[in-house]
Amino acid sequence: SNKTETTDAEGNTTVSMDITLLKDGVKITPEETTSYCVSINVGVGKNVIAVTHNSTSIDFEYDSETGIVEFTTDSFSPFAVIFSNKPVLDMSKVNSVLKQNDWETIHAVIEAGKVEEAGWKVGDVSPDFTIDGLTRNAILIGVNQDGDNTATFMIVERVGVSKMREIWTNEGGYGKTIISEMLDEMESTVSIADYMVTVDKNYYYEVFSSDNYKVGVDSGKLFLLSLEEVGMMDEAESYGYRYLDVLDQESSFVYTYFQTNDAAKRGDFYWETKYNQGDFWLRSSEPDSTVSFFAFDRDGDFGGGSANATNDILPAFVIG
Repeated sequence: SNKTETTDAEGNTTVSMDITLLKDGVKITPEETTSYCVSINVGVGKNVIAVTHNSTSIDFEYDSETGIVEFTTDSFSPFAVIFSNKPVLDMSKVNSVLKQNDWETIHAVIEAGKVEEAGWKVGDVSPDFTIDGLTRNAILIGVNQDGDNTATFMIVERVGVSKMREIWTNEGGYGKTIISEMLDEMESTVSIADYMVTVDKNYYYEVFSSDNYKVGVDSGKLFLLSLEEVGMMDEAESYGYRYLDVLDQESSFVYTYFQTNDAAKRGDFYWETKYNQGDFWLRSSEPDSTVSFFAFDRDGDFGGGSANATNDILPAFVIG
């Protein structure tokens, strides 16, 4: 009884109802020590994402072929069944090769927290997408490191070249740079922008010691990686760069470029041969410097680059 239906901004539908326990057609009060199995026909082929009792989620089972939701309770009313507007994710149709899926499927798998079940791993290459009129792909560099049910990717072919600042200074840090503004403007041009998450990224500037620095926050869907995130500071939470020993390292761009000690597979040989590119910027200011930001160079090393030097832009983004 008292059945109502509402739809939220994301298109999810909540059907709320009161359930009454009857015996011989007469309402009775449930016994406190007794559990009752409740079956409700909510319709076939639904994407049931939750059942609640007094606004608290409870365990349930749903048979999409019969349309029946079942759950156990020892008290009654009010209950609600919540449906997603998105189709049911069929993992049997997900390709274990990341690149062979479309972005709608990739987003659905990530959102469902099933990246591992799909067989995808750090270092896998994504399908193509467009950004600022350019066709690009990205590598998977982290899972659930930017929030639950998220995956982080890095674009591996430059989307542009730029100075950090027109003048020779890193005053104000990354948030005050040309590139930060450029990436904000690029967001609207990304073909997969609807699947991307806005993240807050810290950046450090005016760094003079481990306990003497300023912290800024840059918010957006596209961001440069930091020195910490590429694994060059032991105490930091890097993405997948330091943890690829269990993966197929030889086929992984991340391992080949960021980790290998084989000179033939790093630096000029790999970077210029594969992408014909140069050094690329990180968002980290160089400690003890008022003029430089860190950049990753073609010899496979990290170093400071003057703020008014020109380097490649390889942004990262989060799907979730």
